[in-house]
Amino acid sequence: MEKDYKIKVTDTSKLNDHYKEAIQEGTYDGEDIDKFFNTIKTFDIAESLLKKDFSNQSIKFEIITDKEKIPLDIRLGDKNFQQGIEHLIKVGGSAINKEKLNDTIKKDLNKQLEQYKPKTYDKMLDGTFKALKNISEIANKDIAAMIQEFANSYLKTRGKYEQKKINNLAKEPSFFKQKMNEFFKKKTK
Repeated sequence: MEKDYKIKVTDTSKLNDHYKEAIQEGTYDGEDIDKFFNTIKTFDIAESLLKKDFSNQSIKFEIITDKEKIPLDIRLGDKNFQQGIEHLIKVGGSAINKEKLNDTIKKDLNKQLEQYKPKTYDKMLDGTFKALKNISEIANKDIAAMIQEFANSYLKTRGKYEQKKINNLAKEPSFFKQKMNEFFKKKTK
């Protein structure tokens, strides 16, 4: 879907290498804006869970409309990317720019910057693995078997996890935090 604005990432030097792999400097438009905000929102939450007191991770980017550029410098870990565009401008930009965004752009940006919804990401992952499973049926037999087993394993694991949550057996509130810690431990080895 075409949007009336673009996001230009101007500086990722204050992000760690793991985050830099996912977010590169450059201009994002259309569906890439959705992917950018989903990714940065996830990293923002991860930082808030991993760094209890203070995170030194930050990103500089601009919101570019037909009429102007709004530069922002936002620190990760404070859940700033879940509080709307006015909040982002207040903490990372100039107050002068606040009134210049038109209502359509404000509405779309606020939609991007709403609360993190794990169910949405779970559905995306489930959909991705289902698509992989379907694609594997027409691929090479060896690749097809590997992809199908992986997708089946993931879907079974997700189902078991959801069932445990339903049965109140898994009362671990920091599932996401544990997974992020495991991810970063694997990356650093």
